[in-house]
Amino acid sequence: MRDDLFKHMAVSFIIASLLCIPFQFSNSKPLLIGEATVTLGIGLGKEIHDNRNGGTGWDWADLGYDALGVGLAVGLHYLTGELWKNR
Repeated sequence: MRDDLFKHMAVSFIIASLLCIPFQFSNSKPLLIGEATVTLGIGLGKEIHDNRNGGTGWDWADLGYDALGVGLAVGLHYLTGELWKNR
């Protein structure tokens, strides 16, 4: 696996996790969907920047690993929210 793919996943996981913090207190599914959308938008913006400004170019694998990081964060926060709610 390319080293930068892990970085894409890790950074997306961290950003999504930080944005998930309000979800832990409100348990609002639209809020959870919104944070996932914002995080994926950041990854998409980076790819557009890479493609337009002489960077590394467009890479679907990068976006896939961004989505993986977001999915892991959302899943983790959803499950912990459900566990916390059912305590």
